[in-house]
Order: sequence, then structure tokens, then C-alpha cells
Amino acid sequence: MRTIILKMNKKATIGMVWNVIIAILVGIVALIILTFFLQSTGEAAERLQEDVMCKVSVEEAVRSGDWWGDVIRCPTKYHELKKVSEEEVKKLIAQRSITCWDKFGRGEKLLFAQDPKLFGTDKASYCNVCDVFEFEKVKPILEFGTYLTGHNVSSYYSKEPISQFEFLNRVKLESDEKTELENTVLKQVGIDTANSYAIVFIYTKDPKFFAMKYFLGEASKNYLPAKIYFSSLSYMLGDDGLADWDARIALVPYKKEQLQKACEYLEE
Repeated sequence: MRTIILKMNKKATIGMVWNVIIAILVGIVALIILTFFLQSTGEAAERLQEDVMCKVSVEEAVRSGDWWGDVIRCPTKYHELKKVSEEEVKKLIAQRSITCWDKFGRGEKLLFAQDPKLFGTDKASYCNVCDVFEFEKVKPILEFGTYLTGHNVSSYYSKEPISQFEFLNRVKLESDEKTELENTVLKQVGIDTANSYAIVFIYTKDPKFFAMKYFLGEASKNYLPAKIYFSSLSYMLGDDGLADWDARIALVPYKKEQLQKACEYLEE
């Protein structure tokens, strides 16, 4: 009898130990998941806060009528993309392009009329590196241009359904224009993930100068009020509706020296 009781106690002890171990493991896993969730949420909240502060600083400068490029509070965001899918890359870069365009007024605001440092020469007067993307073990991204025409912006940016491409150019495409663009220049625009890439806001009187610095070539057919510059690795979209000034968003291989040569004032 005693032997049986001892065996039962031993089994019970072992069972309790395993229960404790399992509880500890479950707790550790839950803590890891919770920590990851909080970090992700915190990073997202911090990024949102910085985006809002950037937009507010731009708006304050415009409304004051005393714009100075060096007072804008728009720090560069850095993204390390490792083993992510093509769809995830397209979604993130498209969204960050939209955010960058939105923060700097969507091409609707006269920004640098009061800044004596910016004379509107052939260089891009002001460049802000909104985001930098670094890739590790990510396959080359194909047909990024057609992704922009195939996905709409959220209702936060437009009450009416409008594609990301149309939002970035402040235009409304007819179906035949969209089809023609998708089958020509847009289809060729991809992302070489062997390079780091940057989303750059550009404010200039001569967008072609910046385009040539990055080997984007000449403008495509002038379907739109704003000309579009493309190469197989880069794009530059935007609007030339503000008198002599053009506002642009560029996605280009991240080469700081070239940016410095192409811009009078570079912020990152």
C-alpha cells in the first residue's frame, strides 16, 4: 500500500511540475506576443505622431506666410524589410508615398515663397527624404506602377473613390487613359530590392533637372496636367499647378550624394 501511495505521490508531483512548466511556458509565450504587440503598436503610434507633427509644421509655415525650410519638423522614417512578400512591400511603399504627399500639402500649397535661401534655380529647391527602405532577402518587386492604379486611397484622403496614382497626381483618369498607362510606362516600373530606396518630397521649378540626375529620362506622353517621369527603377509623380513651382513625390534608389547634388536644400 505504501509503495502504491509513494508511486501516486511521485506521479502527482511530476504532474504538478509539468503543469508548472507548461504554465510558465504559456506565460512566456504570452509575454513575448504581448511585448511584440505593444512594441508594434507603440512604433505605429510614434510614426503616426511624427507624421501629424510634420503636417502641422508644414501647415503652420504656410499659414504664417513666413516659410523657412529649416523649421519643418519632418524626420525621415527608416524601414528594414526582411523576408516580406511582394504585396507587403507594394502596400507599405504606396502608403508611405501617399502619407508623404499628404504631409506636404498634396501639391495644393505654395510653400517656399518667403524663403530667401531658395531661389528656384534649375535644381530642386527643397527635398525632404520622407522614408528609406532597406531590403534583406526580398525578391525584386514587379509592376509597382500598376499597383498604384489598381488600389484606391482610403476614405481619409478622399471621400470619392480614387486610385493611389490619381491621388498622387491630383487627376481623374478616364478608363482608356488608365488602360494606356498601365500597358505602357506604368507596367515597367519596378523596385530593385538589391538597392535601398527613398521616398522624397521635391519642391522645384524644374522637375526635369531632378529627373535627369536620377536617370529617369524624359517625361512620358503628357496624358495628365502634371508630367510623369519614369524609368524601370524609379518614378516621379506630382503636380505642376502652382504657378512656377512644382511639387513632386519621387521613389528612387537611395543615393545621398546624388540627392545632395540634385537639391539646393536637403532634409532628412
